[in-house]
Amino acid sequence: MKLLYTLFSLFLGALFLFAGNSLFLNASNLFMEHGTISRTIIGLINTSYFFGAIMSSVAAHRIVSRVGHTRSFSFFAAVMALCILLHTLTTNLYVWALLRFILGFCYYGILMIIESWLNEKSDSSIRSRILGLYETVFYIAFSIGALVLNFGDGFNQICTFSVIFLILAILPLSLTKMPAPKVPSPKKISIPSVYGIAPLAITGSLIAGFIVNGFISMSPSYTSSLGFDVQKTSIFITCSMFGGFLVQIPMGKFSDTYGRRLSIIIASVITCVAAIASAIFIDNTMIQYISAVLFGFGAFTIYPLSLARANDILPENSPNRLEVSRSMLFGYGLGALVSPLTLGSSMQFFGSIGFEIPFIILSAFLALFAFSQRKIPKEERTEYVHVGPTSTNSLISESNSKKLYDDCQ
Repeated sequence: MKLLYTLFSLFLGALFLFAGNSLFLNASNLFMEHGTISRTIIGLINTSYFFGAIMSSVAAHRIVSRVGHTRSFSFFAAVMALCILLHTLTTNLYVWALLRFILGFCYYGILMIIESWLNEKSDSSIRSRILGLYETVFYIAFSIGALVLNFGDGFNQICTFSVIFLILAILPLSLTKMPAPKVPSPKKISIPSVYGIAPLAITGSLIAGFIVNGFISMSPSYTSSLGFDVQKTSIFITCSMFGGFLVQIPMGKFSDTYGRRLSIIIASVITCVAAIASAIFIDNTMIQYISAVLFGFGAFTIYPLSLARANDILPENSPNRLEVSRSMLFGYGLGALVSPLTLGSSMQFFGSIGFEIPFIILSAFLALFAFSQRKIPKEERTEYVHVGPTSTNSLISESNSKKLYDDCQ
């Protein structure tokens, strides 16, 4: 309880941050969709956001190491608020792409700050529960952001709400007395070498990055193509978040008992079935809602399952463990980077059903690929750790996470 009290300001700041970011991204995509902008261009603008996220993993730590966690948090949040306000002053798509790049850089920089704090303040005995609470905050906040769409009267007013959330995110951390953690230095990243060590894990991370972030970023374009209004769009997005939230603990327990390989197969099949159902019943609103819940069940567990699979493969004291965890995260980011443009182009060419086609293909491929991989004996498995859809957390085992963090120092 004392730890939770200490971390309350951090969780409160994260809640406002996630809500504000969610609200703006959904609103801006709806605004572009209702204009004359092609879905390929919408996807390209969203790609800029994830390109900023990848650059953040390379450079944001330099800012944090110079001015500290608290000041960096305030700086990144303030820049995000400024970028959102600038969206209301121009409709120039080149400017919007640049602003999205900055938003992605700042948002993922803040995630690094929050998760560094969480990892240092919680020891290995409770880290899984702390990360689970952090993930819960994400799902609740993202759903709040989606639901607030219903209360805005136009794009500019919704942007104002988003800025208010971001300002509120700054306040709790500005008054905190928590000592800031040290910033780990970047380590070597080599996806090909990691693929040779844990092929299913790295493949799962790439596909999860594509599916999850593609769904989150392009859902407003998809629902608009179906004729959904703002209210139906917010319900659709909330349904997927609700599904992802509900399944985490049951899937974690299932994978600890029956293995990551089988769990990844099941999660991929559920994702594939949900996408197929959405494509077949494209005009049925209720089926779309149910499919969104099922999609959350499957898609939002693939990445944490892939992380657990990587940890199962490696010996406990392997020197490659840190490289693998960071390469997994980088692979997830690469998948996220290409997903908006791919989905936008697919929808431009195939229409609404183009949103589902890449999900069907990739989830089916992952299920078949997982089926071809070897099963890890139960005695060699580590404990499943919850990781949120936009998490930057690269600590892949509760039992070894403290050691990994210490190794980074």
